Amino acid sequence: MEILRTDRLILRTWTSHDIEKGFSIWGDPDVMKYVNLGHALTRDQVQKSINAGITHQEKFGFQHWAVIEISSNSLIGACGFNKTDTDQTIELVFHFSKAYWNKG
Repeated sequence: MEILRTDRLILRTWTSHDIEKGFSIWGDPDVMKYVNLGHALTRDQVQKSINAGITHQEKFGFQHWAVIEISSNSLIGACGFNKTDTDQTIELVFHFSKAYWNKG
């Protein structure tokens, strides 16, 4: 489901077909360096994260959405919100493939 469209990007919900591309992002130690986990994810962890995001979207109406570059139709990252379990706050999250860093 498309959430938002700009001139360059689309934010959409994740699907089970996105696991390999999600792994290419979240499996990269450089991408995950500053994430609260501090380490790259395994394919299994990426699959669980995507499934949790789908459930989160259904339950709360938001998640960390897949970011699609329109010109290439490539999934290049994730951006959105997480509801934390500990203190019921919502955090902004974003993770992008290194190939798309410093693009503005």
